[in-house]
Amino acid sequence: MNFEMQYLFWNKIDSICMEGERIYDIPDYDGSGIAKGEIHHEGLTMKAWFGCHGDGKPKLLITLDCGHTENYILVETSRDECTLLVNDYQAKGISVEIIDREGNSYAQNSGNEIFVKSCDIYRESFNKTNQLIAILDKEMNLRYANKTLLAYLDTTMDAIVGTPYWELALWSHSTELQNKIVFSLEQIHMGQDVKFETTHKDNQGRLRDIDFVIKPIMDGNCEVELLIAMGYDVTETKLAESALKRTEKEMKLFFDYSVNGYFINRLSESVFLDPEALDVIFSYVRRHEKIATYNNAILHHIDIPATTFENTNLFDLLHISKEESLRMWREMVLEGSVDYQADIEIGGVRKILDCNFVPILEDGNRYSGSFGIIKDVTNEVLQERKMIYLATKDSLTGANNRRHFLESAWEAMHNLTKDDAVSPAVIMIDIDDFKNVNDTYGHDIGDKVLIEMTTLCEDILDGNGIFGRMGGEEFAAFIYNDKGDGVATAEKLRCGIEGLSIKSELGKFQFTVSIGYTEVQRGHTMEEALKRADKALYKAKRSGKNRVEIILS
Repeated sequence: MNFEMQYLFWNKIDSICMEGERIYDIPDYDGSGIAKGEIHHEGLTMKAWFGCHGDGKPKLLITLDCGHTENYILVETSRDECTLLVNDYQAKGISVEIIDREGNSYAQNSGNEIFVKSCDIYRESFNKTNQLIAILDKEMNLRYANKTLLAYLDTTMDAIVGTPYWELALWSHSTELQNKIVFSLEQIHMGQDVKFETTHKDNQGRLRDIDFVIKPIMDGNCEVELLIAMGYDVTETKLAESALKRTEKEMKLFFDYSVNGYFINRLSESVFLDPEALDVIFSYVRRHEKIATYNNAILHHIDIPATTFENTNLFDLLHISKEESLRMWREMVLEGSVDYQADIEIGGVRKILDCNFVPILEDGNRYSGSFGIIKDVTNEVLQERKMIYLATKDSLTGANNRRHFLESAWEAMHNLTKDDAVSPAVIMIDIDDFKNVNDTYGHDIGDKVLIEMTTLCEDILDGNGIFGRMGGEEFAAFIYNDKGDGVATAEKLRCGIEGLSIKSELGKFQFTVSIGYTEVQRGHTMEEALKRADKALYKAKRSGKNRVEIILS
C-alpha cells in the first residue's frame, strides 16, 4: 500500500524537528513499526512507520534517506493527533495513510476538499523564520501565511486566506507589478522560479525593501501541486550596498583627484612575519610584491609611465638602497608605519617626496602587502630651507651669520667642554687691507675674495669646527681639536688664505689675513672667549699683520 507525502521545504530538513522531538539513530526502528511505502524527491527517499516503541507510547517515525545517510524523526503522538496529522495532509495530490503494527489502517485522509494549512511541524518551522512565507494553490490563491508575513501585512490569517497573491497589500501600490505577478503564473507552471521586488511600509511607517521568489512544488507526475512564495527583507542589505557603493565612489574620486600619490602593494599569498627571519621574508617580498592599485598622481610625482611603474620596485624608483629598504620595511612591519623623504632628480628636475608606508596585516600576524602615500613637497621643503638659510646664513658667502654662529658655537662648547681630551678654541680672522682690494679691483672682486676665503676655511675645518661671518671682512671660527692642535689649525687657515690667487681684470692678486687665537676656559662664557680672541686679533694687526697671535687668559 503506497502513500505520497510531500514536504513543503525539502531544503529545510534540519529545521523540521520541534521542541520536544527527538532524533534517534535506530536503523531498523527495533521492528516495532511497519513501513508502508515511500516517495522519492531530488535524491531523497521518505518512509513512515507508526506504532509503539520502548515505553509503549504511540509514536510516528519518519525516515529521510538522502542516499548516504539516514535521519530519523521520532514524534510522540496519540491516535487523535495522528488523525489530525492525516487531515492536515488532506490536499490536492497529497494523501497519507498510517498503518499500525498489525497492518490495520489507523488513520486515512481522502478527497481534496480541504487544503492543508500546514502540519504542526512545518507550521512551527515557518513561524520561526524571518522570511515572509506564503503557501498558494495552483491558481495562486493564498492558503497559508506565516507569522512574519502576517505581521508585515498587519492582518490575520482569516482575513487573507483565499486572496489572490497579487492582491495582497505588498503589491497594492503598483498595478504594473500586480500584472507582472499574474502573468508569471504560466512561467511558474512550467516549473520555473519567478522573482519580484517591492517596497512596503511596516506597521511603524518605515519603508522596507522586499525581494520575493515564487517556487512551484511538483508532484510525482511533475505537475504543479502548490506554490510557495518566500520573501526576504533586504532593506538593510540594500542600505549597506548603497553605502558601500557611495564609499567606493568617494574613495575612487579621492584617489583619482588627489594631489597625493596612492598605491597598494600586494602579495599573491600572505606570509607569516617571523621576527627571527625578517631579512629572508623581505627578500621574498621584494621579489614577489606587485603594485595592485595606484592613482595618476603617483605617476606624475615620479614622472613615469604606468607600465614602468607597475613593473618596477618602488624602492628602486626612489633610489633607495637595498640596505635602507630593508631597514624601512623592518620598521614598517614592527612599528606599524615608516616615513621617508626622498630627495631625487627626475628628468633633470629635483623632487623632494614625502613617503609614508603602512603594512597590510591579516589575522595571525600575516603580511599581505603595503599601502603607501607619496606627497610632492619640493616647493614647501625648498622654501623652508630657503627661509632657514636666510635666517642662519650670510647671504653673500654662505657662512653662518653672526647670530647663528654664536648659537651654534655656544651649543658646541656646552657639549665639548665635558671632554678633557678636547680643547675648544675661538679664532677671529680679519682680511688685511680689505679696503684697498675694493678700491683697486672693485666691490665685485671684493665679494669674490670673501666667497673664496669662506670656501677655503670651511674645507680646512672639514666638520671639526664652526665658521661664520661676523660682519664686513671679519670672520670667526669655533674649533675643537686635541690640546695644542688649535694653534696649528689657525696657522693652517692663515697659510691657506695667503696661498689663494684671485683673478681680476687687472690680473691675479693675493691677500693675507690676521688671526687672533684663544682657548675656551671651563666656566667661561663664549662672549669672554670672543673678547680675548678679538684682543689677540688687534695684537696681530699691530704686529705687522698676516700672522696668528695668541691670548690664552
